Amino acid sequence: MEEYLRRVQSRLGADASEDPIHAVLGGPEPDVDTVAATLCLALHLSQKETSGRVCLPVLCGRRCNTVLPRETVRYLRRVKISEGSLLWREDVDLVKLHHTRNLSLTLLRGGLLDSSEHHTLESSILRVVHHDGQQDTGDDGASSVVMTVAREILQEAAEHIRATLGETLGGEGGAGAPPGGSNGAMKEDTHKSPDMTRLTPTRRDGERER
Repeated sequence: MEEYLRRVQSRLGADASEDPIHAVLGGPEPDVDTVAATLCLALHLSQKETSGRVCLPVLCGRRCNTVLPRETVRYLRRVKISEGSLLWREDVDLVKLHHTRNLSLTLLRGGLLDSSEHHTLESSILRVVHHDGQQDTGDDGASSVVMTVAREILQEAAEHIRATLGETLGGEGGAGAPPGGSNGAMKEDTHKSPDMTRLTPTRRDGERER
C-alpha cells in the first residue's frame, strides 16, 4: 500500500491536471473507519482501472488543520503506512481537474462538499458510496463506512468468480461447480489480495486507549 501511495504522489506533479484522475474523497473526520475505507476503495478501484486514470485516496480534511486520532495512528503503524503518505484536500486541486475534464469523483459519504463545491463539481461526481444511517441487511444498527466498502468489494469478487466459473463450466451453476458456492469462492478470493486484507481494520484499531 505504501508503494501504491508513493506512486500516486509521484503523479501529482506540476502537470497533474493533465492526467485523468479518479479521486475517492473520504471524510469528514480521519478516524480509522474513514481512513481505512478511503484507502481500501481507492486501492480496489486502481486494481480495476484499465483506462489509465490515476485513483487517489483523498482525505476530506486539510493536513495543516488535522491531528490524527491515536487509534488512527496506531492503525497506520499496523498496516505500515506513514502519515506523510496520506493525501489531503490541499494536495489535489479538484476544481482545476474538473475544469480540464480530467476528474472523476467518488464520495465516501454524502455532505462532504459544501453547496458551492457540489454545484461546481456535480458533473464529475460518479456516486456516493455510503449514506448516513445506512444499515446492513438484517441488522438493526447502522453500518460503518468500511463495512459498506468491504461488502461492495466482496460482492464484485463473488460476481467475477461466478462469471468465470460459468464460462469454464459451460453455464452458471453447472453440475461441475465446486462445493461451497460463492461464499467459499469469496473467502478464497480475499486471500489473493494481501494488501486489501492488511488494510481492513481490526477491533483493536478502533478502540480508544484508556
